[in-house]
Amino acid sequence: MSTWKKSWLHVAFTLSALLLFAGHVCAEPPRTRKDLLLRVEEALNTHNPQALEALYYWDEVKPEVRDLHREMFKTLADTRVESVEFAPLTPDYETDIVEDGVHYTVNIPIKGLISIQVFDDVVDQRGTITIPYGQVGIFLYLAGIRYDDEGAATSKYHYFTINVQTLLFPSPVEFKGIYSYEKDGEQFKKKFKGGGFYKDNIEADRLLACIVKKEDEGGWVKLTIKKNGTTVFDTRETDAGKPIIYKDEP
Repeated sequence: MSTWKKSWLHVAFTLSALLLFAGHVCAEPPRTRKDLLLRVEEALNTHNPQALEALYYWDEVKPEVRDLHREMFKTLADTRVESVEFAPLTPDYETDIVEDGVHYTVNIPIKGLISIQVFDDVVDQRGTITIPYGQVGIFLYLAGIRYDDEGAATSKYHYFTINVQTLLFPSPVEFKGIYSYEKDGEQFKKKFKGGGFYKDNIEADRLLACIVKKEDEGGWVKLTIKKNGTTVFDTRETDAGKPIIYKDEP
């Protein structure tokens, strides 16, 4: 049996973004932590996206944000919820991300996290999902996501996104890599490694090169590179032992 864990960076953002526009559940938002927890658990156990959507605070959340990563809810709906409980908010917990030059952040002050333990019977895998929550007035809400893209329009740099994906089941395929970029006439390099997935965002004049290689014999690896939101390099899922190489052509 394998185990996985996803933080807000991978789940709460996508979960709050993916819920479809639907009729609102005409219930007063929860006032207590106990009520919030019970209603999250009920929404998950009944696979009810409308009930879950009603628990989010949607002010300042742009409509297109809800269109992102809709498949995440389908994946969650196919899993069995084992427990729903509160988790402490640690100092290193991330409440914002930068994606393609756009700054995403939560739209309410975070008071804590809700930890959801799930089990996927199909792949025999257990995992933990964390979702942040906060308070507005006397009510408690799951945090929505807002973003600011004004910086992207005025920045003198390009925004590059490096995304590495590998086979996840029965265990994540390990990989290592290195990329180099040019910024203000200087060149920089960064090494990275991981298993399952890796994502990094770079503000630079040019992304010079990126090399990724599997550490495991089996499984596959895939590399995608975006420039200002547009895909400029995208490999198929490859199980070859040779490294994947991206080079910028001047």
